[in-house]
Amino acid sequence: MISRLTLGTAQLGMDYGIANKAGKPSKEKAFKILRKAFELGINSIDTASAYGDSEQLIGNFLAINPVCRDRVFITTKLPTMSKLGIENQEVTNFVEKAARASFKKLGVRISNFMLHDFHDLQYGNVLEKSLIKLKQSGIIDHVGVSIYEPEEAESIMQYKIFDTIQLPINLLDHRFLKNNLLKRLKARGFTVFARSVFLQGLLTMNPANIPKNLSEVKNYFYDLREIAINSGLKMKELAIAFVASITEVDSIVIGVDNENQLVSNFEYVKLSISQQTVELITQVIRGIDESIIDPRKW
Repeated sequence: MISRLTLGTAQLGMDYGIANKAGKPSKEKAFKILRKAFELGINSIDTASAYGDSEQLIGNFLAINPVCRDRVFITTKLPTMSKLGIENQEVTNFVEKAARASFKKLGVRISNFMLHDFHDLQYGNVLEKSLIKLKQSGIIDHVGVSIYEPEEAESIMQYKIFDTIQLPINLLDHRFLKNNLLKRLKARGFTVFARSVFLQGLLTMNPANIPKNLSEVKNYFYDLREIAINSGLKMKELAIAFVASITEVDSIVIGVDNENQLVSNFEYVKLSISQQTVELITQVIRGIDESIIDPRKW
């Protein structure tokens, strides 16, 4: 059973996020965050080979905390093959080497091995066979894909090998809530991880500090802040409570810079909002431009 909150660790391995002013924490601070997560009952950790030294850091922590190692559910991700120009005949060797490298750094069986890039599905059967081989070898348990677009989720449902999916949902991005997409994913047996709850920190920023290229978001921000105030919540609380209200989401991936943020987020996940509040949020962001909700277009 995975925890309702998944600790995202991009921040622990590198500088990450538009609102991150603190930078990458020290090893000691990172270990404190990880220790606090397990104390709170958070057993799900999200990382990737692309997140600096995050995998190695987690592995070092688990090596000296065997109790945590025995109950961790760890998600890591395959380096993007299509962008690296990997040829079809190289896929099997590349996938196995990548998985074994992550396995060695983490020091534990990989609970959930995800494609970091949907476009790697272009490798078709050879990729599927490579992932099946890894499952049979005992290195990984589940296989999934991290995606950006609803159309990608539609495609992934056609593959039998995948049973986990990670996708963006937040106060501004409701694309995956349309067309019963999440309900269909659950019916197909997927474990759903929601990420980008704060839209890489944008939803936590002071409007005065929002970059000029994203100035259009300010109008939505003020309306959402009014909804939060009327609900007796802060923006961060509303952002998490909104995603937590979606029953099809199994776990919410949130990164933190320190222990206090982690404890706060853990408490926020328990908050609930009314259906009326959800509907108000939906009305406010209706017609929002995709250039605002997709960080790749910033």
